[in-house]
Amino acid sequence: MPRGHRALSPAALRRGKLLRLESRRADPPKRCGLRGADGPVQQPPGPRPPKPPLAAAPHRRPLYVRPGVPAHRARDPAERGIVLSRDPGAYATERAAKMADDEAEQERLSGGGCAAELRRLGERLQELERRLCESREPAVEAAAAYCRQLCQTLLEYAEKWKTSEDPLPLLEVYTVAIQSYVKARPYLTSECESVALVLERLALSCVELLLCLPVELSDKQWEQFQTLVQVAHETLMESGSCELHFLATLAQESGVWKNAVLSTILSQEPLDKDKVNEFLAFEGPILLDMRIKHLIKTNQLSQATALAKLCSEHPEIGTKGSFKQTYLVCLCTSSPNEKLIEENKPVMAFGLVALSLCVAYIGYLHAAQENKKDLYEAIDSEGHRHKRRKTSKWD
Repeated sequence: MPRGHRALSPAALRRGKLLRLESRRADPPKRCGLRGADGPVQQPPGPRPPKPPLAAAPHRRPLYVRPGVPAHRARDPAERGIVLSRDPGAYATERAAKMADDEAEQERLSGGGCAAELRRLGERLQELERRLCESREPAVEAAAAYCRQLCQTLLEYAEKWKTSEDPLPLLEVYTVAIQSYVKARPYLTSECESVALVLERLALSCVELLLCLPVELSDKQWEQFQTLVQVAHETLMESGSCELHFLATLAQESGVWKNAVLSTILSQEPLDKDKVNEFLAFEGPILLDMRIKHLIKTNQLSQATALAKLCSEHPEIGTKGSFKQTYLVCLCTSSPNEKLIEENKPVMAFGLVALSLCVAYIGYLHAAQENKKDLYEAIDSEGHRHKRRKTSKWD
């Protein structure tokens, strides 16, 4: 019992109980109903009158409940900047109208609207050239501003077409950008790092798109592309820019994948070693690496393996890239383990010898430190029996 409290006797407890019972009997029971001035008003007998209708509750957002996930209120689409109709039928109508507009826009871009878009792109690039020529800013800042605006413009127009659906308009975008860059190059200083970087990225994007074309360009289209790239490369070489070298190398062929030596390599037919080495040296490591990556991406592993093996064995090309690693990756992906071991037996043998030497040296150091250490030596060829032998002290 807490301190400061006295224990009540049984008589006092009984007295308190009686007092509570008498007080309850004295007070009349409370009844539900209206209370007037003289007391509670008794309800008339009979059925209760109907309750008045409740006022319309304010609109509340619905609860979205998933099994195993606590219920939470979903955000109203209007709060996220999305305007949707509450009526399902109206929403379906809006969705169908939006899809129709998207299809019409796609038809416009793939049809006659493509020429109009490319014409507007040329006009915007001409405006960038004019601003660069009339700029009063320092040469480095003006060149950086031009490169930044050029990239933003190309990104805006490149997003209008998909590589898998409309690759030719994208190729037109890249060629128009290269022509515009060649015109603006005399006004761009080489002190700005973005000048060479933008041209190199543009050439890489163009090569990657050409490698991914589902169908080869027609003879007329390829001849136009060849002329454009060769003229641009010669003009840029006069100012000391060689970033279009591998694109110009690709343009010298009769097609992206039409080289006779390349076709022989990919078909895994008997090869002329001199012609293969000449072809590899002509293409260079950048273009060859992009070809191998494209073949791997399109699940042509046998062709990628054959090309990567030749590149890794070339005396010059093999030292300028990661062709050996790429070749091993292709082998691990496409070849069984027996072939992988057979192909890399010299490398694996060297690794085993190095590992054995390391283990022997560690054992020598350990035994030299503890001269009385017991050593275990396997004397049975099958490894079933072992003999324990104590060694003498090391001198």
